[in-house]
Amino acid sequence: MMLSTQFIIGQLTIPINNFVAFIQGVAEAKISIERLGEVLNLSEENNINPRPVSADHNILLKNASFRYDSINSPLTLKGINIIIPSGKTTAIAGTGGSGI
Repeated sequence: MMLSTQFIIGQLTIPINNFVAFIQGVAEAKISIERLGEVLNLSEENNINPRPVSADHNILLKNASFRYDSINSPLTLKGINIIIPSGKTTAIAGTGGSGI
């Protein structure tokens, strides 16, 4: 009797875990859809009088450090010194390579 009960409980464990994972997935999808709706419903930005960017000054970073994610993540860039010339575009790609 005890062995039968153990077997039945074991057979129920996987479907219950799958059901719980499904419910979590549905909740995450709902949050994502709500956020997507918020973004899509935002009004378009119209810069009628955009402030001009001064192109006659370089950007200087001294001893700069950068890390992705949390404060516990390792530094990706550490103690770098860089001059970004005026009129040039410089980017640091994100962890997925899509930029930040």
